[in-house]
Amino acid sequence: MPFAVIGLLFGAFATATPTALSLGLLALIGGALVHGCLGLALGYWLPARGALPIANLIYFPLSFLGGLFGPVDFGVLQPLHTWSPTGAWSDLIASGLGSNISWLALGILAGYFVICTTAAIIGYRRVQETIYR
Repeated sequence: MPFAVIGLLFGAFATATPTALSLGLLALIGGALVHGCLGLALGYWLPARGALPIANLIYFPLSFLGGLFGPVDFGVLQPLHTWSPTGAWSDLIASGLGSNISWLALGILAGYFVICTTAAIIGYRRVQETIYR
């Protein structure tokens, strides 16, 4: 968010339409929800001492696959980018800023949202049953 505010102040979005900015912001929020649910699921299912390092071992490769560190051309392995949650998120943001909606990326993120939310809810209930027997 700080980069978006700085970019807004210095005119980085001067040529962007309000529709493109709105779609980009919605895509940003939607992907953040998916990754938040992924973090909750990992937190409920992993041991307390191992949650942070294991989450980092999962998230950093996902960030690379999604192209969050920069544009990546995987060639034959391009489907890994397309079907990863971070890849779908970056594709959705890019399409949103272009005033389009990538329905494939939106569907992939929706699927990950359902899976991660379900895993987080089941993990939460498991922890509650363990604590309050």
